[in-house]
Amino acid sequence: MKMHDREFPVIGPILVRHADDAAFYWSQLDSASRSYHWRFDDQIRTENLLAAHLDGLAIAGLPGFQHCVSMFDRWKKSGNLFTCVLLASKLGLTDPLDTLVERVQNQPDGMVRGLVSALLHLPEDQAIGLISKWSARPAKPVQKVAALRAIALRGAGSHSALACKLSAYFEDANTHIRAAACRAALTHEDHAVALDLLGIAMLDDDLQVRAEASIACLNTDLKAQAVAVLAACLLEQTAEFDKSSGWFRQQASRRLERWARYLAHVLPIGAPQLPDLLNLLPTRIALTMVLAHGDLAYLPFALDKIRDPSVSRYAGWVWQTLTGMELARMGWTVSDDDSVSLAPSGPVTQARLDADNGLPEPNHAALAAYMATQPFSRLRGVRVLLGQQRDLASALALLKDAPQCIRALAAHTLNLSQSWLIFNVRASTAEQIIAMDALDEIISRGTEK
Repeated sequence: MKMHDREFPVIGPILVRHADDAAFYWSQLDSASRSYHWRFDDQIRTENLLAAHLDGLAIAGLPGFQHCVSMFDRWKKSGNLFTCVLLASKLGLTDPLDTLVERVQNQPDGMVRGLVSALLHLPEDQAIGLISKWSARPAKPVQKVAALRAIALRGAGSHSALACKLSAYFEDANTHIRAAACRAALTHEDHAVALDLLGIAMLDDDLQVRAEASIACLNTDLKAQAVAVLAACLLEQTAEFDKSSGWFRQQASRRLERWARYLAHVLPIGAPQLPDLLNLLPTRIALTMVLAHGDLAYLPFALDKIRDPSVSRYAGWVWQTLTGMELARMGWTVSDDDSVSLAPSGPVTQARLDADNGLPEPNHAALAAYMATQPFSRLRGVRVLLGQQRDLASALALLKDAPQCIRALAAHTLNLSQSWLIFNVRASTAEQIIAMDALDEIISRGTEK
């Protein structure tokens, strides 16, 4: 008997391990863009581990899917949903998949990332089939949102899979669908139609829709209007953030950070409205905006925030990431207060997470003394990251070797500065390598000239 003709026993505990570890490794990949230490090699290794566990589940067939569903019932996390959707699609389990997605509708905000990720990991024909089904009129809102977001990430080649005209999603009563349509709009083959729809969406009654429409227009002829709308959205979301708590505050913070990054990247150096914006935003979001903007004229702003214990470590990291001068190596840190990260009964604050992530406590006096003698005039007036002017060559170097959070910044700068290559640090490592090779070739041709 040939080895591939044999039937192997299904061992329950091993399938539980496969299902649990697959969800874990997916969550690692999903959250890596915020990591101060994770690098591209780590992404390759984790992606391979995820693939190995998914293969084990697929070989088991229906029992593998059933164990994934059990893990989803137990933990109800996006990573568990990702494994369920991916496996059900590969095994052709249509009815169980429909039932599963039906249940997700009750908590869409926490689950949509798993659905989108599954659509990105599936082979093109399977992904297109699901996008077409999930974007049809009878589909649930969470399915339509996932389909539209997947199209935005998969690119123009998948846009034809939409079951309805793009305008139908912009006219939907559900605000999340309209916002997702804004993300997908610029992959539409008719650029003029997309711009018309986005221009109207920038006047939408819903804050999220206006913001997503303006973000989609930042690299178009509607840029001036988009910048004004996005700045207004930032301030409105800040007001929501200030009066919210718990899960709603987390959502508001996530939106603020994303919108601030986009706005910071397109505001010109010396933009007169930026200082007022920084003073109105929550301190941590303002620091994120300073980093994304990349103007060393705002180093004093970061230095001043080092005196705030709630953001001191993050402010020091922003200063370090702008200048490229590592605080610990330069001796500009103070002894860590272990109580920040080790207090088991205290709340899980951002300051505690910064300590847990290994960010050092900066020495404000030492940094202030150094800045008094070093005006950084050589790099004033240009966008900077790690002490280098942001351009194609520096972006490529960072994409190859920098921590993931810095790779995300480099990708953001690259994507908003041109339209011929869109780089996604959450894409598969194979896709990222292809994009980096293309960028390398373009740079080499420019050098030859």
